[in-house]
Amino acid sequence: VVRYGVPGMADISGLISPWGWRVEIECKAFGGELTDKQQNWGDRMIQWGAIWYVARPLKEETLLVDSVPRWADDLRKLIEAKKRGK
Repeated sequence: VVRYGVPGMADISGLISPWGWRVEIECKAFGGELTDKQQNWGDRMIQWGAIWYVARPLKEETLLVDSVPRWADDLRKLIEAKKRGK
């Protein structure tokens, strides 16, 4: 196991062009729960203006390919809300 970064930080981190907005994605298995450190990280990212998203499959989504379109749609909605200043 290779560990890096700050305990609780999201699994995926990046920037949304052209605005330079930070996006943080925490990936969870079905039924997986956030640790306190992960929730604290997410709260801090939101406080600092980042988009933070927990990607987790629904029970009926047995394959990753079933979950990804929904996650992309959720992220698209978060980006659109941020564009509107919400």
